[in-house]
Amino acid sequence: MKRNKLSVFPIRSWMPYLFFTAFVGSILVISVILVSQLRDRESDKMQIFIEAMKLQQKKWMPDPEVQQLLFTIFTKNDQMPMIITDSNRNPILAEGFSRNISKEILNNPELLHNKMKEMESHHTPIILKISDKEIQYVYYDNSKLLNNLKLFPIGLGFFFLIYLAFSFWIFRSLKSRDESLLWAGFAKETAHQIGTPLSSLMGWVAVLEDKDAEAPEVQYMKQDIQRLVTISERFSKIGSIPDLNDTDLSKTIRDNYHYLRKRVPGKIEFSLDMPKEPIILQHNNILIGWVLENLVTNAADAMRGKGKLNIRLNSDGPGKAYFDVCDDGCGMTTKQIRNAFNAGFTTKKRGWGLGLSLVKRAVELIHQGEVLILESQIGKGTTFRVRIKNGKMG
Repeated sequence: MKRNKLSVFPIRSWMPYLFFTAFVGSILVISVILVSQLRDRESDKMQIFIEAMKLQQKKWMPDPEVQQLLFTIFTKNDQMPMIITDSNRNPILAEGFSRNISKEILNNPELLHNKMKEMESHHTPIILKISDKEIQYVYYDNSKLLNNLKLFPIGLGFFFLIYLAFSFWIFRSLKSRDESLLWAGFAKETAHQIGTPLSSLMGWVAVLEDKDAEAPEVQYMKQDIQRLVTISERFSKIGSIPDLNDTDLSKTIRDNYHYLRKRVPGKIEFSLDMPKEPIILQHNNILIGWVLENLVTNAADAMRGKGKLNIRLNSDGPGKAYFDVCDDGCGMTTKQIRNAFNAGFTTKKRGWGLGLSLVKRAVELIHQGEVLILESQIGKGTTFRVRIKNGKMG
């Protein structure tokens, strides 16, 4: 298996996107680091607050300057909630033993207990040693500012994920558009290159007909030239938006079936199932014929020259129809199914991987339909389904 890759999206086009992505990612990382540092600083502030409380509870009275310092430390703690308990972890409800806790919580034992559990889940309570026999516990939590800042990296991360998803969609759409334009240009150029020598060949055939119009060689040449004309028209139409002037889909499928029946290996049982009533649907018979030929050729290759190959045509409601191409060949792996319609993907040693890619363009872009691998099993075969619906008449 091989994959022929063709770069249609230069790496230089990615540079602004990569730069901006790195910039946004850096902001996210820096925000997380800053919030973490702020959390550590608040923990340090609480430790200073605890030490100040220990100092205040000493039996000796600190000098005025120390008292002023302690007062400053206490008054600065106007953000972090705090609850002090006794040695049995019962809240001390006296004034000064809690800070930044609402009266509603302080007056409700159940709410106060839940608040202490919440604080303990965030920070381990600090032990405040009053004396050799007496200790207290200081429960504390993050300030509202820190809690709000903690949400900032989460919001930024969510935005970053949306940005990545949207960017992926944009670049994938651009890549798909560029590939579509590339293959369209390739198809039109191929049709143009075939057209010049084909015109010359048609002239030489006319000369030979003047000499002996019934000669077998001349008839064979005319058939081959007509085949080249059809191929040229296919490439020309795939590279543009052709008219959908044909209406009898049943006739298109039947004519192509009879043509292909003579060209598949003799050991393949090739059959066609279709309703008796004609299916009237606007389409381009040249492109639908090409789609069918590609699918049948791939099926015959997968069957290695023997087996059963079936085409089933059915109506899918007013203005809609589908046909299946079913084989009992080697089947496809999950990876092959996923990449089957990608330009350049092929399992053949000498394949270019363009057939199914152009089939997809002819069905989906020109006929506003859908082509998919309905089912496939290794060793049992594959079924392709093509859905088409009425388009606009040209």
